[in-house]
Parts: sequence; structure tokens; C-alpha cells
Amino acid sequence: MKNHFDNIYSNRAFKLRHPGDTLKDEIIFELVQKFSDKNSGLMMLDVGCGMGHTSLLLSDISSRFVGIDTSIEGIKIAKGIVRDDVLVADCIRLPFQDECFNIVVMKDVLVYINNDVQAIKEINRVLQTNGLLILYVPYSLYDSISFESIIKRVFGYSIDKEIGFVRRYNIIELNDILDGFEIVKSFYFAHFLFGIISIFGVYYDKTKKSKIKKEKEEFNINKNLLNLLLVIIGFIKLVGKVEFLILRNIKGAGMFTIIRKK
Repeated sequence: MKNHFDNIYSNRAFKLRHPGDTLKDEIIFELVQKFSDKNSGLMMLDVGCGMGHTSLLLSDISSRFVGIDTSIEGIKIAKGIVRDDVLVADCIRLPFQDECFNIVVMKDVLVYINNDVQAIKEINRVLQTNGLLILYVPYSLYDSISFESIIKRVFGYSIDKEIGFVRRYNIIELNDILDGFEIVKSFYFAHFLFGIISIFGVYYDKTKKSKIKKEKEEFNINKNLLNLLLVIIGFIKLVGKVEFLILRNIKGAGMFTIIRKK
């Protein structure tokens, strides 16, 4: 998957993101503030930090912050954006001492890892007792109400293989690999709007790659057009947030889970 994400990050504009990803970052930020111990300094690890979007938010509220990713290209970009440490590393073998963080964030990471059990063991090792793992994973399409699950049932199509997912999880499957942890809270995400954007986004990428070599969008479009696109993306994110707030207790195509180390 390292080369897969190197290709993505080397050709992706930092500002032009899927609005669902931006909203995920905001939700994670709120969860950290809500569930963390406010009397102790936050020592935070962002696993799979990519280009640094999530890290940029979280580093501002951390006493110590580290972001890791297996993508060299992603880390190159993140180093220019995040003031704290970001480095190339694999969550299967974390280069940190035992119990050196009190919060670990993993967003859209576990589904790309073949040995998810080992990854969770490593997270457990570096987390302090009562430390938090804030996790986002794609949720099982066979057990959800979402645009992606409808497309799967009606047409037998899923974007999972095209974007490199090894698996999805339901809450039981996730709990089975959380040895040494307890689930504090879970809720759902990506019911309809963001799923539509994801599927059409994958189709667009395939079409574009078949015609031209993809380049950085920010440098290839007019500045006024870029600003307009950012306004549109912001509006879509706002609509998606309303959908999320209404449907968060109904199983969607994604799941947030707050997990505490025993």
C-alpha cells in the first residue's frame, strides 16, 4: 500500500479534499477534546497521518505530537505543514517506547493493514493505561444503511478493491481484535452524500488517469475557480454534517469508535 499512497499524495492537492475527510477530522478533534483528560498534557500519536490534515488540527492541542505514515511522499508534504514530529514508520512495528502516548488516532488506516491484530497490539503497547484510541473504520456494507450498501446490493459494485481496502468491520468484528481494550462509545458516518461523492470520485480518477497524467490541481486551475471550488466543498461538508447529526445512530458506511486501554 506504500507505493499506492505515494502515487496518490504526489498527485493530490492539499486543499482540494473530499469534504467527508475534512468533517472526519473535525469530529476527531471534538472527540479528543471531549474524552481526553484535561488535567494531563496530551501526548498524541496520529497513525497514518498522510499529508498531515488531521495532524495539523491535533498538534495545536498537544503537549507532544507525533504523526507517522508508511508513505514517503505523504510525510514529505506533512513535514512542511505540521510543526511537530512526523516520520516514516509502520504501525506494525512502532518505533516508540512502551506507554509513551495517552491518545492514539487512527483514521481510515486499519482497513488497509493485513495484520490488523498486530497493529492493535502495537497501539496497546505504546498507549498508557486508560489511554484512548480514537478509531475510524469503514463499516460493513452488509450491515448498514448507506448509498454504498445500496449500490452493493443492487449492482454488486463496491469501490473497496479499487481503493485498496483489505476489509471492513462491524462492531462485533472490531471488538474481537481489541484485546486489552474496551469500547467506550461508537457511532456512524457516511450514510448517503459522502458515499455518492466517493463512488463518483473513484470513477473520475479512473477516467482522468486513462486520459492524462494527473497533476497538482492547485497549480492547474485559476485562483478564482479554486476559491469557488473550496466554497462548494465547504457547503457540501455542511450538508454532510447535518446528515451525520441526524443519522449518526444508524449504521452507515463508516464508524467512529472511542476505545480505552484497560
